[in-house]
Amino acid sequence: QFRELLLNIQTNDMETQHQIIKNTMKSWQVKTKQIDDMLKSVKEILDPREHILLTNVYSLGFSTLVVENLMNGIFDVPKNAEFGEIYLNDSFNKKLPLGVFHRYLYQEA
Repeated sequence: QFRELLLNIQTNDMETQHQIIKNTMKSWQVKTKQIDDMLKSVKEILDPREHILLTNVYSLGFSTLVVENLMNGIFDVPKNAEFGEIYLNDSFNKKLPLGVFHRYLYQEA
């Protein structure tokens, strides 16, 4: 689905593409299978020799381990990949969870 969306909007200007993707992503129900499909589509458009990938998942149902396992199952993730919690400090200096991130730089040896 995600790949088809990208192909269908590629002739639009960048701002229109951004709005279409943003609205479409809101309308999709987030499930592991859909995230898996989206990540596989992302892999198809990345340069296999060198790329940077930053993934943010704003769903409290996903732990860093779930996202790490998804990424490792699809991409050639280097050992120095980083992952963790995305949070917001409240006025009482407590960390409010928002989601998780996973990021890495891949360069072919």
